[in-house]
Amino acid sequence: MGEMNRGINFSILKIWAITAFCLLTFTGFSQNKYPQNYFRSPLNVPLVLSGTFGELRSNHFHSGIDIKTQQKTGLPVLAVADGYVSRIKVSPYGFGKAIYVTHPNGYTSVYAHLQKFAPQIQAFVRKAQYQQQSFAVELFPSSSQFKLLQGGVLAFSGNTGGSGGPHLHFEIRDSKTEKVINPLHFGFKVKDTRRPNLFNLMVYQFNGEELVSSEPKKILTNSTGKSYLAGNEVLDINYQPAFGIQTTDKQDGASNNNGVYSIDMWMGEEKVYRFCTETFAFGETRYINSHIDFAQKNCCRKVYNKMFLEPGNQYSGYAQTPQMNLPKLIADSIYNVKIEVKDFAGNTNVLGFKIKYHPLQSEVDESYSTPNYFRYSQSNFLKNENLYLNLPQGALYANAYVEYNHSEPCQNCLSLIHHVGSSEIPVHRYYNLKIKLNANYTGDKSKLAIASLKNGRIIDYEGGVWKNGFVEARTRQFGDFAIAVDTTAPRIRPINFKEGSSIGSLGRIKIKVTDDFSGIKKIDTYINNQWVLFEYDAKNNLIFAWLKDLELEAGVQNLKVVVQDDKKNVQTKTYHLKL
Repeated sequence: MGEMNRGINFSILKIWAITAFCLLTFTGFSQNKYPQNYFRSPLNVPLVLSGTFGELRSNHFHSGIDIKTQQKTGLPVLAVADGYVSRIKVSPYGFGKAIYVTHPNGYTSVYAHLQKFAPQIQAFVRKAQYQQQSFAVELFPSSSQFKLLQGGVLAFSGNTGGSGGPHLHFEIRDSKTEKVINPLHFGFKVKDTRRPNLFNLMVYQFNGEELVSSEPKKILTNSTGKSYLAGNEVLDINYQPAFGIQTTDKQDGASNNNGVYSIDMWMGEEKVYRFCTETFAFGETRYINSHIDFAQKNCCRKVYNKMFLEPGNQYSGYAQTPQMNLPKLIADSIYNVKIEVKDFAGNTNVLGFKIKYHPLQSEVDESYSTPNYFRYSQSNFLKNENLYLNLPQGALYANAYVEYNHSEPCQNCLSLIHHVGSSEIPVHRYYNLKIKLNANYTGDKSKLAIASLKNGRIIDYEGGVWKNGFVEARTRQFGDFAIAVDTTAPRIRPINFKEGSSIGSLGRIKIKVTDDFSGIKKIDTYINNQWVLFEYDAKNNLIFAWLKDLELEAGVQNLKVVVQDDKKNVQTKTYHLKL
């Protein structure tokens, strides 16, 4: 079979049937559950989405909807209802510039990746940034400080933080629980007449706890729009079966692929699985790595929704019901399977096929005693003279064999390279990792850290501190690790000026800042020995300031830039500029 043993790592395979925890329909029921016509659109442009709620993202479910801003920034962002500004956050990462508005009906709206805030709010934020001498700030105004009426301008759309292009990220949260809720349940209208696309079905077979095979099956669509499996519509199953599906959705007026709203599966007449994207808590979002076939994404960049539940997956978009108990299927009998995928508008795509179950042997839940067999329901340890790791309970979604070995150091490594498990096994919680330092290292031990590697090359910084001959760090992944040292200061490079330049005609002063390992931790900028605010665009390794905002007097300006990385290596550059 194709792609043998690519996929899920777990021992006692618990395939739970799933019932509908989320909405049963997309119209009347949701209107009773959530207020309709209370919120207006946050933009004065048609709602076309570049991202849907619950969409499958890297290490998280998408917590809102991404609204297209016609490929530009600076559109007025409007309060969706009366309320007050309860939180403001500015960060070079994540949401970038974001504002939170609390409404009297018990909900909070969130607006992220903003270019700038409305003038009064902008002045409030800028004052705090100067007081704290930091671009990144988090502020909690009083309920009386910034009151808003529905439709009032609170900010302007942008592309800040981790945004991959101009858009508005918009959320609605329950103000008490902080759980995010699909905004489309509140009556926002998005034109969508296109049904979801189905690409591939993954067929898994397990012999007890062992994954025997994972084989993709191509899904085709005929001229009438009906989806079906390529080849024989009857799948021969020899062991305990499970399924995954690769699916996305497109909406009217947009070419990008978005996430779907719900996935249901039936065996015969019984619904045995349901997943939907109505609401979730932020503490649940990393369970996406159990919802998807993590190994397929890691190795092959293919995202499958697994239509069964691993025992350590606590995401609330499912509800457990009695076990499917597939091993009791009657030998040599044929069973109908139906998978139904919907978007929020109710557009539906259905895949039907049959399975014929003729077991080669009975599935047995074996008990493993190897010390490297880690159980999701307990703490797990791995220890030798050169390495120690402590994996807490709940760090795994299912039982897994975490293979270990080591090899000789790489060129820039100060320890053995430790091969811990497989990068295709997802890790939910941080675990402690200690690696022994080479005995002949005599340099500055405060500069030491654990690095993750691929093919013997350093690819990521895990952090860490030296203690009693070991470097200790916390990580949420398996793979290859070794100790490395960071004694190199960050780099500073002007983009649109040089020493002695005249800057009077510049709109912005722009500077490139980069670091080769531990990452930039702190940036300070001074003009004539006074701290001044430069914005930090981390995704582009850029700091910048608008000349008009600096309010400089004519003459020579002494610009000093100080950049520090996470290992406290500091680079300082000074430029004399003419205005």
